[in-house]
Amino acid sequence: LRWLTVKAEKYGVNYREIQGDEPDEAPLPHHTTVTDDFNRADEGLEASADWTQLNNGCAIVSNRVVSDATHGIYRNENDLSGDDMFVQIDVNGGGDTTGDRIFGALARSDTNNWASHNCYWGRLKLNDDTTEIFKRVGGSNTSIDSDAGTYGDSTTYELKLTADGTSISLEIDSSTKSSATDSAVSGNLR
Repeated sequence: LRWLTVKAEKYGVNYREIQGDEPDEAPLPHHTTVTDDFNRADEGLEASADWTQLNNGCAIVSNRVVSDATHGIYRNENDLSGDDMFVQIDVNGGGDTTGDRIFGALARSDTNNWASHNCYWGRLKLNDDTTEIFKRVGGSNTSIDSDAGTYGDSTTYELKLTADGTSISLEIDSSTKSSATDSAVSGNLR
């Protein structure tokens, strides 16, 4: 019924008129905005019911998300009101000049199983000053655009990944750095 409700809302149809003999259930609420300031006691990020670990781990330390490994991948478990969305995060390398120092965001995430995951994801990679957008289909990543820039290890950047129809873009501080047209991943609301 949730799929039917989303499609009915999209096309302006009352789902009760087309549901047939199915019981009348209220639609599940959608979120238009999901936020988290991580302002809580130090803990694993997955300790919150809103976050699911997909690959490796992260923790909240001093109200910031810190990776336990070379990277941590999580998705928020709140459905949005549609699959056109953006994900925005503030990132900072903390002055560390070792390792990859990769920061990124996922859009249209479909499953908790990273091995078969479908989504778009964008990243800022501080060690080689690049931005890049990937599509992940069936657990395999394919780069769909990248760009070189100059980024500081101690600077805070606003990273914004947008999926709007088939237009996928990655902005750093409100400036588009990578963009592509792709239709491989659609319909996922997380």
